[in-house]
Amino acid sequence: MKTFLLKYKKIILVALVVFAVVAGLRFLSQNKPAGKTSTTPGTSTEKSTTEKPEDKYVPPQYAQIPPLEELDPQKVKDSVAGKKKLADKLPIYITDYRISNGMKTTLNVYSVEGDPDYIIHIEIYGVNYEEQNTDPAQNPNVTAFIESFQEIKKQLSTRGVDLTKMYFVFGSREYIQKTAELWIKTFKLL
Repeated sequence: MKTFLLKYKKIILVALVVFAVVAGLRFLSQNKPAGKTSTTPGTSTEKSTTEKPEDKYVPPQYAQIPPLEELDPQKVKDSVAGKKKLADKLPIYITDYRISNGMKTTLNVYSVEGDPDYIIHIEIYGVNYEEQNTDPAQNPNVTAFIESFQEIKKQLSTRGVDLTKMYFVFGSREYIQKTAELWIKTFKLL
């Protein structure tokens, strides 16, 4: 075995160096920074630059945030002003809010870093949004939603903010947003 190693010492050494170089290149190529890389021809060397992805906020598809250019400019100004008033008062989080029909809900009003300046988030937990029936006699979730939503309006009002002048995202799922929008329109909550 010793004579084999001595005889093929140079070949083994070259193979190890090639292996180390290939492994190093593969490692480096996997750890490239995110973004687009472009190469600019120079005089004797080439310069490589990495562009960062845009920092522009893009809301998730389920969000009820229309593009800024489609929004009412005055309501955007009012919403920005309202969010500024709420800046040090958020989140508003109320647990075990009692509803007249015996249900309990949790109310949550908050903002997320990176959201547009004119958006707040509103969520009401403890309501079944899959049952869209708008008859409170048949669907106790409607009553729970109405009373909870009215409490959120009241909480914002006591902090100097009129919810009718705000843009907000309701919930985190499309079916929740659709049901909430249906109930808000049906019962003229705004």
